[in-house]
Formats: sequence, structure tokens, C-alpha cells
Amino acid sequence: MKKYYVGLASALFLMACAGESSEETNPELEKMRLENIRLNQVATEKDSLLTAYFGTLDEIEGNLNTIKAKEGLLVEQTSDRELRPAQQEQIIADIQLIQELMQKNKEKIASMSSKLSRSNVQIEALNKRIEKLVEQIQQKDAEISKLQQELFKVNDKLEMLFNEYNQRIQELSDKESELNSAWYAYGSYKELSENGILTKEGGFIGIGRMKKLMSNFNKDYFRKIDIREMPEIPLYVKTAKLISSHPDSSYEWQGEDGKVDKLLIKDPDAFWSSSKYLVILVE
Repeated sequence: MKKYYVGLASALFLMACAGESSEETNPELEKMRLENIRLNQVATEKDSLLTAYFGTLDEIEGNLNTIKAKEGLLVEQTSDRELRPAQQEQIIADIQLIQELMQKNKEKIASMSSKLSRSNVQIEALNKRIEKLVEQIQQKDAEISKLQQELFKVNDKLEMLFNEYNQRIQELSDKESELNSAWYAYGSYKELSENGILTKEGGFIGIGRMKKLMSNFNKDYFRKIDIREMPEIPLYVKTAKLISSHPDSSYEWQGEDGKVDKLLIKDPDAFWSSSKYLVILVE
């Protein structure tokens, strides 16, 4: 009985070895396996892209339907030359909404077309639908421009109100942009001092002097950024140190092998609360 088990174990071992040997000596099988994995990945990526693309197209068509409905309301509202102030404001708001939706449609189409051209996905039905929407958007642009001109002819006050409304929108946009603006500069002490950013103060006969911002530092040397779009500052230097004042918990240095690759701003609101001017001393 013992000999039987020993023989069985030996047979199983030989079969396993034979299987391993067969796989090792069969590169064609391995090639087919890798190709199958690649094809599955391509199919998954394609499905994901198509879902996103068709979702975007549905959004664009929905926007066009909203625009069409708003156009109908505008025609009805302006059939009477004597418009109440509330009606005038509603018309201006509707025109503005139409413009915003049209701009979103153009941005979505441009983004999707760019991604599609960079990908390997080429589907005739998708391309035709995009072409049709581009044509619809161009036609709608012409219709909206014509409708707007007709509205202003019917009621002189509308054009004045529309211009005032656009001016207020622009002022709010400028104010928001300014609130979210910040400036940064980095460099060695030599670079920053020569460009009117840093100076040395304090110490005793030149010993222990501190590097600090000049009181009237050169603001033209700084680069302007939008803090909503700049969560990190790339550096790729040996060492880095903040000269401007920012809460320690709002940022961290990141890098490998003891070097500093970037400054990561973890909490933008806190980080920029002390100063909108960031100065980094690097080596």
C-alpha cells in the first residue's frame, strides 16, 4: 500500500513538471494569453469611452432643447412692445442662459472631438452624430443672433439692459478672478535678491542675518496663478524653504531621494489666507 502512494505521488509530480515544462516551452501559448489580456483591456477602454461620449452628446442635445424652448418664450414675451421691468429682466436672463448653454455645447464638442482624435476609437455612427450636432450648433448660433437683433428692434430698452447685464456679469467675473489670484516666485538667494525680492537683515557683524522679503519687493518678477487651478508648485530642486508666511498645516514638500520635487498645497484657503505672494528659496 505504501508503494502505491509513493508511486501515485511520483506520477503526480511528473505530471506537474510536464505541465510546467510544456508552458515554458510553448511561447506561442503565452503570446496568445497576453494578446487576449490586451484585447480585453482595449474593449473595456472602448466601452468606457463610448459611454462617456454618448453621455456628453445627450447633454448637448438636452441643452439644444432647452435653448429651443427659451427661444419660443422670448418670442411670446416680446410680442407686446410695452414690457414690464420684471419681463425685461426675465428676457435678459433668458438670453444670457441661451448664450451660456451655447458656449457649454461648443466646449463639450471641442473637448470630445479632441479626445476622440487621440484615441483609437473610430465609430462611424458616433462621428456622424457629432457632425450633425456641430451643424445644429452653427445653425442655432445664426438663429440666436437674428432673434437677439429682432428683440432689440422691438424694444429699445432691451439692448441697453442687456449691455448693462453683461457689464455686471463681467465685473463679477473679474472680481472672482481677482479673489482667486495669487503670485509666486522661487529661486536662489542670489536670483531673488538681484531681482528685488529678498534682503538680509539682523544678525551681528554679518553673522546670523535672516533672509526676508523686501518691504517694497518687485511684484513684476512674480508669476500670476489661479489658486483653484494650481494645487502644487513644481520645483525639482535639492532644498526648498518658504520665505513668505503660510500655515504649516496647509502645505507639504514632496520628493524622492532627499530632494524636493514640488510644493503641495493641501488647503488652498488656509495657505493663501496670510499672503497672496508666495516666495520659495531653493538650492
